[in-house]
Amino acid sequence: MTLGGLRKNIDRLKSCLAKNVTIQGSGRSDKNCIVSYMDTKSLFLLSASQDEAVAKYNDESSKTKKQLEDILIVNREFAEMKDILYAENAKYGIDKILTNVAQLEQEKKILNDILKSISNAHGVDDLERLYEKKLEDDKLEKEKENYYSRTNANLSLFDTEELKKRVLAITKEITKLEERKNELNWSHKATLELHHQTAELLGLE
Repeated sequence: MTLGGLRKNIDRLKSCLAKNVTIQGSGRSDKNCIVSYMDTKSLFLLSASQDEAVAKYNDESSKTKKQLEDILIVNREFAEMKDILYAENAKYGIDKILTNVAQLEQEKKILNDILKSISNAHGVDDLERLYEKKLEDDKLEKEKENYYSRTNANLSLFDTEELKKRVLAITKEITKLEERKNELNWSHKATLELHHQTAELLGLE
């Protein structure tokens, strides 16, 4: 199985196991529901004799115990698959790529947050004009009664174009790393034997 395939199957198992196993006392629903007991009223209603009731009980008990073991097997195998993937990622340097991508994504987020925060701010080129407006308001405050200066503006402390260039450079670097990761994922294989229960859940049987 390629590392990319292993990653996909781990994600699929994670999704399947995300539904918490529920324990209930009657009925039999999906694979994530373990029936821990059964009521005698239903059992006796469906049984023509004591021997038949015992047989039905034993059958239901066997099914439920097997269901429990199947769920536990899949959970253990899920952990083993993750361990294999982590080891293979380290072996081929994929873990470092993932770390770099995560770090670059965080940098990109910070820069984009700054860009968003200064989207309506003035650039340093407006400083001279804004200061001249301030001087005009100061003069009018002295000359006119009840005049209040409303000169106030937000000045960006960053060069917007420079930030955009950095975001673009980071995006290109992330793309390169993702391409390299995909290349490694689909060119290297991991050896593992899946239990019947896990293979069936993944649709591999």
